[in-house]
Amino acid sequence: MIIQERITINGREFIRTYSDAGRYVVGGSPEGQYAEAVDPADLGRTYTEGELMPQEEQSDRIEDEQALTRYANSITGASDPDLISAAETLIEQRIKEE
Repeated sequence: MIIQERITINGREFIRTYSDAGRYVVGGSPEGQYAEAVDPADLGRTYTEGELMPQEEQSDRIEDEQALTRYANSITGASDPDLISAAETLIEQRIKEE
């Protein structure tokens, strides 16, 4: 089942979309398959539930997420432990710079 949660980052609303069964969510912009998606609430992006992620893709995804987390932390100077936290910190920092 697709789960959507409203989250607020630095006063802006976002929609976090993911599958409760560990499946891809399919859609978005650019259209693709995502483990989860976080979009500005006003964009109204829609997703459907895709196929289960194969085990090897999960392993690759974990390595990719770790690399992206390290990269985001290098930009922000933070030491966030996971990609979601690192992305939130990066978004907050970019919003403050506007």
